[in-house]
Amino acid sequence: MKNILKYFTVMLLIVAAVGCSKEDDTIDDSGKKELFIKPDKTKVAIGELVAFTAIDKDNNKVEDASFYLNGVKISKDFKFDKKGVYNVIAKKIGYKASAPVSIFVSDGGEVIANKLKLTVDKNTVYLGESVKFSVMADGKEVEGAKIQYIEGGTLESSTLVMDKFGTYRFVATKEGYSNSDILEVKVLLKPSVTDQTFTINGVKYDIKNVELTIDVDKNTKKPILYKEGKEAYYVYKLFADNVEGTFAMYIMKVIVPNDTDKVILPYEVPANKVVILGGLGVIDREIEAEILSMDIEKAYAKWLSPLTSLSKGKGEVEYEFISVDYALEVKYKGVYNGLGIVNVNPGDTGKSLDIERRNTGFSFEELKKEIKNR
Repeated sequence: MKNILKYFTVMLLIVAAVGCSKEDDTIDDSGKKELFIKPDKTKVAIGELVAFTAIDKDNNKVEDASFYLNGVKISKDFKFDKKGVYNVIAKKIGYKASAPVSIFVSDGGEVIANKLKLTVDKNTVYLGESVKFSVMADGKEVEGAKIQYIEGGTLESSTLVMDKFGTYRFVATKEGYSNSDILEVKVLLKPSVTDQTFTINGVKYDIKNVELTIDVDKNTKKPILYKEGKEAYYVYKLFADNVEGTFAMYIMKVIVPNDTDKVILPYEVPANKVVILGGLGVIDREIEAEILSMDIEKAYAKWLSPLTSLSKGKGEVEYEFISVDYALEVKYKGVYNGLGIVNVNPGDTGKSLDIERRNTGFSFEELKKEIKNR
């Protein structure tokens, strides 16, 4: 029992690490950066060169970016040999595609191009709802205009189902026209009407925040791939917080291929590959409920939407945890944050993760002290 308590106390220390420095304790998914295109001029005569430069949001030059005209790659110094309005974009691996920039090419006279106007029926929608775009110029609908994501990609129709949480930017383009202004659409998670509480020994607490975390090596900050015989898995935890020092923890392992070289999240495997290890209830930094797998009456998690990114992303989950003696209950449906990290002294990760045998490298008394400092 002392070893069991040591395990759960280690879990609580982990919460302390996550709770005190969430901004730093996230896994970097190397998310794509913003990219912008900067021509040396936007109005030229036929046969005149335009020099294109790619820059980041801080106006720093981005080397080795590629430039595209109507989907065809062009040189960074490009000569336009026909009159008209041309839309050029920049691309680079690791960056979002830039918004198009319009180049006006004349035969000596001024090129007059109508500016496109992009509108949408709803600027803010809930996940799963659709929006409808319209492209106009001089008060008339423009046929054949393209509606593009600033992040890259073109819509197949003027109606779009918003199936991912976040903020999206669009622009309308068409040869012979000046680009529209950028239009934003925000996609929100539907507000929950279900109970969002956890109960410890009969006392109910409101859930203010939920975070998904993964065990990482405290030295390398890399996710720990635990191995037990031929089985390999990552350990994840859902933390449901009320106030600092009062929370419920839902602990699970996600079974993955033994030779995997990437992080696999709970919603990326079949349900039978997610095994609930236990739960923990803490009030004012004191452990009040410790639940092992054999003491669970009911536990499940439904991942309603994935994280928008692995670094400070958001998703939606519905989960429930009830112990046999009802000492710990969690009921939640709503937004979760992630992916946070849990700093663990992995010891020999080739050993079994059986709670009694897990090598943490900490003593119970040291951990109790850390818990109180959270």
